[in-house]
Amino acid sequence: MYLSELLIPPGFFIFSTFIFLIAIQLPSWARILSSPFIFGTAIYSLHTSYYFGPHTGVNGLWALLNCVWVLHAASTLFFEQLKLPQGALPWTSAYKVWADPQRQINWNVFSAKDSFVTSSDRVFFAVRRLCKTIICCLLHVCVVEPFTLLYFGLEAQDFAPSRQVLFRRLLWPDAGPVIDSRELQIRLFVSVSWIWTGYLMLDTCHVLLSIFFVTILRIDNPEEWPPLFGSPLEAYSVRRFWVKFWHRMTVPSCTYTGKFFTRRIAKLAPGARAEKLFIAFWAFFLSAIYHAMADWQAGEPCCPTADFVFFMANFGAAAIETIAVPITSSLLKGRSNSRLCQILLSERGRKLIGYAWLLGFFFWIVPKWQYPKVYLVLRETEGSQYLKGLSPL
Repeated sequence: MYLSELLIPPGFFIFSTFIFLIAIQLPSWARILSSPFIFGTAIYSLHTSYYFGPHTGVNGLWALLNCVWVLHAASTLFFEQLKLPQGALPWTSAYKVWADPQRQINWNVFSAKDSFVTSSDRVFFAVRRLCKTIICCLLHVCVVEPFTLLYFGLEAQDFAPSRQVLFRRLLWPDAGPVIDSRELQIRLFVSVSWIWTGYLMLDTCHVLLSIFFVTILRIDNPEEWPPLFGSPLEAYSVRRFWVKFWHRMTVPSCTYTGKFFTRRIAKLAPGARAEKLFIAFWAFFLSAIYHAMADWQAGEPCCPTADFVFFMANFGAAAIETIAVPITSSLLKGRSNSRLCQILLSERGRKLIGYAWLLGFFFWIVPKWQYPKVYLVLRETEGSQYLKGLSPL
């Protein structure tokens, strides 16, 4: 019975995908008629995510996958109204659309790609990707997780509601428990551990899928599966963290759906600053909805308020950066004779300040997002499997 339940979520997802592959080849009226089957089965796959078990990580990841899939399907079918290129193989083209939520496909070259990729290239691609993933998994299992268990010995009380507050307790010590070194260390750990956990889980899935489609099925080329994440060295501001480092699986769909509202409803000029601001807000707003919905349907502790606070705070910080950074730079350039200003204006100085700002921002906001969830998980499991409670998915 348990095995049969495990097959239900992927079964409905596959059925939703199959209907999408047909619908993307059809005119608009037929797409509308097929939409209840596409989205109904996807929603049921989302609803049964909890079949994978609580606190396994798989349940939340599967729920998030379905949320991303619903947005991707809706965007390509109805908001973008994407048409398959003439002369291309219909089923192959439909698959390419389905497998490309980041909109990276080059329709001009993909039909003639097979002659450029040898079997050894495909094997080398798989070995290189797999080695990196194995190293990351071993690092997590053999170093990160044991170190955290032995060093911190986390308890539910470490994440109690009173621990979420930081600045008020610094200004008014009577507002909560005394801040000690242990709390600061835990707070720092949580502030960055969600990045590592999210990277590990999402990148591992991405690598396995890329090997399956490139090396085993051989229907994709290695260049069609670029790395999911960018370089962390480029994340020296809140905005650059989300734009340059973090995955962008939902960004194109958020952009197209956002433009639908700005151009057809609000009648904003294309490329206007107001449109760019709304699309950025829309992307963070939808991210908050994804995460709250995924936690709820996966049977994980659901804290929608914490999700919205986190993502809206990131939007606000990124928006402030776009205004504050140019102003600050111009002020410093006016005092370019100062040695300190020269250091701050240098590339290395700007990056160091940016890294410090990003870490400080996460040090403040991430506990407000993750602590409520971890607190509920630890209370339920009595301190076991806490690392899965830290996953942002």
